[in-house]
Amino acid sequence: MKKIISSICLVLVFVLCVTGCTYAASMTSSSAELPNMISPISATAQQNPEKVNKLLDDCVDTWYYMTYWQSKNGDNIPEVTFNFANSTITEIWIRNGCCQSSSTFRENAALHNIRVTFNTAKGKKEYQYTLKDTLDMKRNDASWHKGYQKLSLPEPIYGVSSVYLWSPGVRTGKSKTYNICISDVIFCGSNDPNYVP
Repeated sequence: MKKIISSICLVLVFVLCVTGCTYAASMTSSSAELPNMISPISATAQQNPEKVNKLLDDCVDTWYYMTYWQSKNGDNIPEVTFNFANSTITEIWIRNGCCQSSSTFRENAALHNIRVTFNTAKGKKEYQYTLKDTLDMKRNDASWHKGYQKLSLPEPIYGVSSVYLWSPGVRTGKSKTYNICISDVIFCGSNDPNYVP
């Protein structure tokens, strides 16, 4: 009898594990569907570097599986670097804050201003933006897509080796003052060095 019960338990555990893994995989599929999305070679962060790849998973399908990166409490200047290999970047989209729910969005800190520095074969180019402090996962237009805000560039940036993001100004959280969250970042363009938009 004990052997039968043990066998049944093992089968149930196996089924639950397979189902859970399949479900989790389906939850992390891309949701943005923006044209010409490209992936960096790697990403690094001054704080929580082991979790910086959560910025690149475009995960929004459910509350439970949505992921985000956050600086450690007390770090009021978040810094993240994305590495490329002679890429062209035409657009950047950012999902600011902890977008799991309206309450987590307000409880946690988020970016207010963001400065973007492109390191290219011909030198540096830098731009600064002020982000909207709102959580809207349904709006879709030229400057907003499923919670992403578009950081418009005046022209395509060629020969990009890295993109450095940092914030000279943040919006503090209601309960967690300086654990600044960013849910996702998307780059559009091409990893082909001969690409012409």
